[in-house]
Amino acid sequence: MTAKDNFIQSPLLDGNNGQQSTEPSDTNELQQQQLPPDYISSTIQENEPSDEVDDEQSSIQIDDNSIYDENGQIKFPLNDLIKLEEQLNQTRWVVPVLPDGELIKCLRAVVRLAAHKIDTKSDSCQRFIRDSLVNSFTKILCDEAVQTWKHEIFKYIYQNCMIFIELCVLKIEDDCLPLLEILGLLMNPSCRYHQSNHSRLSDLQLAVDKEIFASSNEFRLPQRGWLIDFINRFGDLGGFDKILTRFLSSETKLTISVVVALLKPWGLCYEYLTQATVKKY
Repeated sequence: MTAKDNFIQSPLLDGNNGQQSTEPSDTNELQQQQLPPDYISSTIQENEPSDEVDDEQSSIQIDDNSIYDENGQIKFPLNDLIKLEEQLNQTRWVVPVLPDGELIKCLRAVVRLAAHKIDTKSDSCQRFIRDSLVNSFTKILCDEAVQTWKHEIFKYIYQNCMIFIELCVLKIEDDCLPLLEILGLLMNPSCRYHQSNHSRLSDLQLAVDKEIFASSNEFRLPQRGWLIDFINRFGDLGGFDKILTRFLSSETKLTISVVVALLKPWGLCYEYLTQATVKKY
């Protein structure tokens, strides 16, 4: 399979600032014929976020066999991490955000390890959090190229963000500054990702008995429904409760940098928080 064929079958996110292919139109038509019918839309439908938050489908629901190999060593997709690093460091960088891409594979692996509180014992895992994870989300949320991307790419990013939020909630007690840095980007209404999707309505529908942490109304423009989804997902997973517990805990003192990192995301998106959330936390 040629590199061109691979690009067709796996439409990765690249930083070409929206430049279009200069190949003849008949070549493009031939490439399109190689795709399965309605490839992109069918992929989106299969991987769209559920209307309800289902803990059974969460990446946190795992078994012990998925975190250790046959030799008892902690499992982490090192080959995927290396490939991700190579793509990020190219002149024309690529962030693989597809459901089977290297970014989401590494994210899910970290969630599995963090759920068992052994992520800090894996050097590869820590390397991913410290470098490639921050680099990836900085690009897909803040780079100038964001405004040139198509809707299906934004949906893939949405799905990666939802898994990142799971990881962030798991690691709140650990004061992990790289994750809190990304959270600040994700909750910033002015980041390029939210600016490009400011008119989106909320896709996440919580059950009627679930607490609502953020909301919009028909009179508010822009709606920023996806930002509201991210806030509600964070709260529904217990993120706000963990932050409150972290501030009230006397076991470990908070440094100024951690206090700032914990509060900054919510100062940026405070207009979208419900009054009940503001009063409670």
